[in-house]
Amino acid sequence: MAEPSRRRRRRSYGSESTPIARGPNIQGWIFDDGKHEEYLQMWKERKILRQKFVDLNWFTTHQFQFSQQLIEQGVQHLLQLQGSYYPDLVRVFYYNLKSQNGIIYTRVKGIDIILDNDIWTNVAHLPILENTMHVPNDFGDFNKILAYRSFMRNPQNLYQIGDIFL
Repeated sequence: MAEPSRRRRRRSYGSESTPIARGPNIQGWIFDDGKHEEYLQMWKERKILRQKFVDLNWFTTHQFQFSQQLIEQGVQHLLQLQGSYYPDLVRVFYYNLKSQNGIIYTRVKGIDIILDNDIWTNVAHLPILENTMHVPNDFGDFNKILAYRSFMRNPQNLYQIGDIFL
């Protein structure tokens, strides 16, 4: 018996009417021509780090002890945020960023963005505490070099050559 003939279909992954995807065009994102040139020279090629997020359940499962402290501080929601991000928009966001009286202002694609306490509490779920601790500029007999050394390695493993600890 003869097998029935089979026609091969050519699969296409996009229709002919689908426009070709194009990269972002920052024309019009920054309205001042002088600032636009400055942005192109200083900011356009800056690398944007990929977003980082935390899975608090993973930390608990693997018996890390600081996950409860993150929850007590109220930062767990912010640390667990995931989603898409757009590096060109992030660059323009930071290029236009200004801070005044604790409120952050920026402008992206003609839209003014104001980050005040309401945004931090409602969107990022960060608590705004009235009794925040202010770190003084002068710590009295604080030794910066000693503190720096203590952060670098185990102080018990230091050995001394002359007046220098290595």
